Amino acid sequence: MADSFVDASYAFDEKTKQGFVRVIMKVNGLQVEKESWRSSKKVPKNANIPEPGFTERTVLVKVEGKKDSKVKNVQLRINRLPYDIDDSSCYIEPEENRVVVFLKKADSGQSWRSYIEGDGIETDS
Repeated sequence: MADSFVDASYAFDEKTKQGFVRVIMKVNGLQVEKESWRSSKKVPKNANIPEPGFTERTVLVKVEGKKDSKVKNVQLRINRLPYDIDDSSCYIEPEENRVVVFLKKADSGQSWRSYIEGDGIETDS
């Protein structure tokens, strides 16, 4: 496992799934496959994604490229979200060339729009 990570490019939206803020992390070259023939869940094929870290106001998601893949080690680190999240209900979904992070709002009626469209959400690596 390498310990050198670059910050991922990302975008936010809160319109896709009610009560959630969606963060789309760009991961060039990421490939996914079905976990099993019985499941529709997708897993990374050429990278490892350790268990993400969520707290009430922080997020840490890392993607580690496998040895012979072209996927770079990238991370999304948010040290101060504008509002609380329900960390036990947050999750990720790997997709081709990206990882989608679903942040469950603690207050589903709270709009994050001014932060998403304005100054953005503070990230720190």
